[in-house]
Amino acid sequence: MNRDEKRAGAGSHGTLGTETPEADSLLAAPNPHFGLDIPFMHHLGLVPVSFEADRVIARLPRARYLENSRGDYHGGVLMSVLDFILSVSARSHDPLGTGVITIEMSTHFIAAARSELTIESRLIRRGARIAFCEGTITDAEGELVCLARAAFKLVPRRPAT
Repeated sequence: MNRDEKRAGAGSHGTLGTETPEADSLLAAPNPHFGLDIPFMHHLGLVPVSFEADRVIARLPRARYLENSRGDYHGGVLMSVLDFILSVSARSHDPLGTGVITIEMSTHFIAAARSELTIESRLIRRGARIAFCEGTITDAEGELVCLARAAFKLVPRRPAT
């Protein structure tokens, strides 16, 4: 998939790399964030694009309320979407049955961002209880804005209360 296809997605929710009814349901309403209802990701405007084995892509449209005082995306917004998208890669083997707890996340800000963003993550290694992932954020021109690595504890998923 080239950069323009990743940015455009398909329809309003994007595409999945696995063309199965189960995979398609991970992007369908009412739980469009890779099978989960995440109110904070709704608030930020995160749009899932692609879910493949161990690789996830989303986009973040430009919005004034996501900016800092300089007119750039706020760093906390970037860290929040990275934490979520990396966690999706960590649980990609069982997206609806496995939950995750962030153990550690390291984020490096490379450049300021002022356009729509693409967030990508991939699984580095998954053990029985811990998964390691890495991810990037690029701007509309494909320039690297931010990169992160994280470790997640894998836990059985509990229903929301």
